[in-house]
Amino acid sequence: ARMLSITGLSTEQEYYFVVEAERNGVWSAPSEEDSAIPHVGAIPWDSGDAASILQAVRSLTGNHYSDLSALSPDGVYYASIGGAVQSESPAPLQYNTTQGVVETSDGGLLMPLQMEDEGKGISSILQRRDHTGPYRRIRTNSQHPCIGARGSFFLPQWYVFVPSNTHASTRDTPHVYFGIAYNAAGGRRVDIEGGISYHPSGRGVRRNGREEGKTPYSPPPSYARWMPFMRIRIEKPREQGTDEYIPVVGTTGSDLPWNLVQYGYVVDIDLRIKSEAGFREKSAVLEIKAWRYLIDTDPDSPYYQHTFVGTAKVPDLARSNPRVRRVISMAQRGIPENDPNGWQRTGSFARYIGVGYVSRITFEELSGVQVFCNGWQQWTPSFGRDVRIFPNEQVVKVEDYLPIQPYFREVVTIDLR
Repeated sequence: ARMLSITGLSTEQEYYFVVEAERNGVWSAPSEEDSAIPHVGAIPWDSGDAASILQAVRSLTGNHYSDLSALSPDGVYYASIGGAVQSESPAPLQYNTTQGVVETSDGGLLMPLQMEDEGKGISSILQRRDHTGPYRRIRTNSQHPCIGARGSFFLPQWYVFVPSNTHASTRDTPHVYFGIAYNAAGGRRVDIEGGISYHPSGRGVRRNGREEGKTPYSPPPSYARWMPFMRIRIEKPREQGTDEYIPVVGTTGSDLPWNLVQYGYVVDIDLRIKSEAGFREKSAVLEIKAWRYLIDTDPDSPYYQHTFVGTAKVPDLARSNPRVRRVISMAQRGIPENDPNGWQRTGSFARYIGVGYVSRITFEELSGVQVFCNGWQQWTPSFGRDVRIFPNEQVVKVEDYLPIQPYFREVVTIDLR
């Protein structure tokens, strides 16, 4: 037998285990010691039963009806889309550490990501955020143990553009996302990113110098769309090799297509970590809700709603406080380390991205950005004065024509023309 169930244990009590294996009367040496804590409501990952796993995930996240996707600790992807329950492995999106990009499980849809600067287990090119494209980042102060962020963003359709000739080179990808970085038990650094990324029409799987669909020689998608993603990086000690990148949780369909919307989207992004008492593992939860601006008038009925769940380690608050960041970026790939600029002017732009604001139309206020620090609180300057703009305020700037509140309402433009 490869699995053994031990019953009759007390909840919230830690138990220690050592295993020996027997074959034809010969016993192995004892394994290393491991421990576990039985917890009421724990997700039954080991069962492999997609229905029961997703039901437990729904209870954890409070998502009882909308689409749900979860990545188990052993890399199996469970999803409930339109009520249909399914599982697959590997996950539909993966993180390619050698290139610093997200790709589909069949090796296509290359999408660069912005890189955090705490990493040590990958090449120096990928460690340097200044070589992965322009961005604006605001981060909470280290004295505040924040484990989540949420807010509303306005994505204007006619002010986001990526020319087709960038597909094969830098593959410019506008991003709007939150990040959470912290130290876990044992000193391992954990970094979680979750949000949405923009993919233009004509970008698909790159084969033999051509953009194709998932099936060879088929046409690439003919629409532009915003796609949710979540990536989890767990740092390993240097003697144990490279960092561990949890496969990216996300989808590869037409999540938020532009052909069904005229004025853009209002998108709510909620990224948080949930750690129950006694859990050694924790859940990273990303929730995306979107409304077509001026079309979807019912605030309780978003056009798109999807919750994503991954697993990582519990924060060790005794060693350091978790820090939350908000990033609007134009991620690029293939920028050489010896490039003095660290970015390329390609003609792409993502202009008037509203943070808690519908910009350029009605100047309507949306829900401002909040952080979870002993409860949800408005992200005021007292929580974060760590602002980083790369490369400069001419390429990445905050519009000054609005009476906005810094840190939780602003309008950001990234212009590479």
